[in-house]
Amino acid sequence: MPNDFDQFKEAFEHMLGAMRRARSRTSRELTGGEISFSQFQLLSALADGPRSVGDLADDAGVTSPTMTRMLDGLEQLGIVERRQSERDRRALSITVTDKGRELLKRKQQRFERLTNSIFSSLSESERESIAPLLNRMAEAIEEL
Repeated sequence: MPNDFDQFKEAFEHMLGAMRRARSRTSRELTGGEISFSQFQLLSALADGPRSVGDLADDAGVTSPTMTRMLDGLEQLGIVERRQSERDRRALSITVTDKGRELLKRKQQRFERLTNSIFSSLSESERESIAPLLNRMAEAIEEL
């Protein structure tokens, strides 16, 4: 008979597998093949205003060269642009273009529909307990 830890481990592995598979499906559905899910998340991080490559890399948990490659793709699509920083002439800041803002708005609406669909599939009692549990899981994972 499985103990609590075994049940948690099995459920956690099941959830991680489902998330990997859903991320691939959702990326295609959410972005329509225009941009990757990672690029969508990056674009969302820029929605509040210009950011440096280093700050974006830190937030995403990737290296600056990896972030630069991601930005290169978005820049080639006309979604972001690099500008000289107003605070430091030696630095660049990344901003979203008008085309990028339009794309982000469409993608955020799709993401909202997908999230709502998941939430709607839960029972009332599950809805009441899910947010605190997900937040606690995220905190525990961040502490690793």
